[in-house]
Order: sequence, then C-alpha cells, then structure tokens
Amino acid sequence: MMRFKKTTPEEKLLHIIENPEEASKPSFGKGIKLSQGIGILSPFKRIDFKKISLQGINKGLIALSVIATMAVIFTFYKGEETMRARFENLKADIEKEIFQLSKNGGSIPALAKYLSSTESNNPFHVLPVSMKSKVEKEEKKINLKLVGIIWSDLPQAIVEDETSKKTYVVYKGDTVDKYQVKAITKNEVRLTSEDGDEVLR
Repeated sequence: MMRFKKTTPEEKLLHIIENPEEASKPSFGKGIKLSQGIGILSPFKRIDFKKISLQGINKGLIALSVIATMAVIFTFYKGEETMRARFENLKADIEKEIFQLSKNGGSIPALAKYLSSTESNNPFHVLPVSMKSKVEKEEKKINLKLVGIIWSDLPQAIVEDETSKKTYVVYKGDTVDKYQVKAITKNEVRLTSEDGDEVLR
C-alpha cells in the first residue's frame, strides 16, 4: 500500500525558493475566482469616478424626485376625475328615476309621514307623542270665558276668569291676564297673546 509523504512547512518553503515560477502561478480554483471578479468589474473600469461630481448626482436625484411627484399628482388627478364621473352618473340616474316616476303618475312618498312614524316610536320621549300632544293642548287651554257682549258703537265684552272667578268688562285693546282684546263682534271676542290667537264665543 502506497503512503503519501507528508510535506513539512520547511520543505514547502525550500521548494518555493528553488522553483519561484511555480509559486507565482495561481491554482486552478483561485484562477477561476479571480477571472470571475475581473469579469464583473470590467464594465466599471472605463468609468472615471474622479470626474463624477456630487452636484451632478444631486441634480439627477432632484430630477427623479420631480418626475415621481408629477406621477403621483397625475395618478391622484385621474382618480379624482374618475370619482367625479361616477358621482355625476349616480346623480343622473337618480334624476332619471324621479322623472320616470313622476311621468308615469307615481308619487314620491312624503318625508313627513316617515318622520312622524319615527317620532312616535322614539324611545327617548318621556311621554308618548300622542299623550304629549294631549298634555300640551290641555296646558294651552284658555281660562277665560265669555259671559256676554254689550253691542254699541263701542262694543264691550264681559269676560270671566274661571281660575280667579273674577269678571272683567273690556273694550277693544284692553288686556285680561296675558291676552289682549283684538276685536269684539256680535258673536265672539278675539284675543291675542305671545302663544297665539284665541276666540271666545
């Protein structure tokens, strides 16, 4: 069985001194790596980096930034135009539907009907709407009662306050409680106040 003789470092050094030409030759693997590195860097050999100015690089970057900004603005503008066109189309469709509905004799439902229904079912009211309206009407009930009318060139009215049980004889323009006598006719007395007009018969 053949045994390979192990070369010591001293023998390798002696061999290099005796044969310097072989030592200068690269090994096969190293030669491939070196040639690959040279091939990659070869396009940059022609570039003189000393002649490249930072000012030129800055100008190039600024130009690229301007182009990118313009592209973003253009994209946004096109998107806005698209949304506007869709809105106009939707508006036109709604107007067309309303026109067709009115043309065919259809009626557009009144909003007040739905509002009244919503109001009546509102859970935040302390009292139901019907009861609330009834209470408001009772609160607005006038406490004055027409007793009689004295008809003449200057007609007078006899009015009784049902709360205090006092009787007043008034002319047009006089005031009873918070009401002012607006007019006196043969059959009625018209009163006015901040809450509105009332008629006593």
